[in-house]
Amino acid sequence: MLRRIKNLILHRQPVVNNLSAGPWLKGDILKDELSGTGSAPANVAPPSLIGTPQVGTGTLCSNGTWTGDPTPTYSYQWEIDGAQIAGATLQSFTPPAGSAGKTLTCMETARNQHGAVSIRTAGAVITA
Repeated sequence: MLRRIKNLILHRQPVVNNLSAGPWLKGDILKDELSGTGSAPANVAPPSLIGTPQVGTGTLCSNGTWTGDPTPTYSYQWEIDGAQIAGATLQSFTPPAGSAGKTLTCMETARNQHGAVSIRTAGAVITA
């Protein structure tokens, strides 16, 4: 067993982990599993909308504050009145015509090899 561990660490052969988060090295995975290092993302402060959402004007979803090891990466999903907007997955979003008076939110997801956590911003009414 020790020879196999030593071989994996020395050769560091690339593989894809089972979370599909990207390529990792066998030695790195083994080292993390043996030492218990790393942690899933945890939210310390929620994300928020920057500015007042207005039709035709870009709105930004500021990153919340997160912990996690390794450092999480972020993804976004915008929603109007609780319904996901197809293709609206960037950090910024421009409310379309016809959305005035509706509530805009952004769902931010923090993800690393140990897990993923999603947090929704407080809603803000879109102005004309």
